[in-house]
Amino acid sequence: MTWYLLRTKTNRESVARDNLERQGYESYAPQFVRRFFRSRQRVERIDPLFPGYIFLHLRIGIQDLAAAKSTKGVLNVVRFGEDYAVVPHTVIEQIHRRADQQTGLHRVHDPRPKYRSPIRVTEGPMEGLEGIFLRSCGKDRVLILLTVLGHERTVQLPEYAINLTA
Repeated sequence: MTWYLLRTKTNRESVARDNLERQGYESYAPQFVRRFFRSRQRVERIDPLFPGYIFLHLRIGIQDLAAAKSTKGVLNVVRFGEDYAVVPHTVIEQIHRRADQQTGLHRVHDPRPKYRSPIRVTEGPMEGLEGIFLRSCGKDRVLILLTVLGHERTVQLPEYAINLTA
């Protein structure tokens, strides 16, 4: 049994996975929960962990790689020169282990700032000002420290109105 890396058509990872599994192949398309703001609301969406790629577990001598290549949603098998890209079983195991045990989804670190992180205001009347993140307060609101007209002031803003600065 060998794991191969397949390139899928754009946004067709689940189509390729479903069609491969209907044909009796074992495939793995890890997914993660992505958090972002849409219309000033915090939204969660499930996206592929490796966009455009899925893993195929092939039983050598029993299953044919050519049939997998022609499956709907699959673009091709990834190659390095003349050789197919073989993924070590330990890599697949490590990806599985890092996923949530109940949902199978991966969680990416929350991009929320930490106490005393430098931030920049990106929207509203204070747009462009830089400050210091103090804490979250309430649902989707943050308390920041800004220097305004030479005086330090704490200001409460919507979370979508700030970004971390390097």
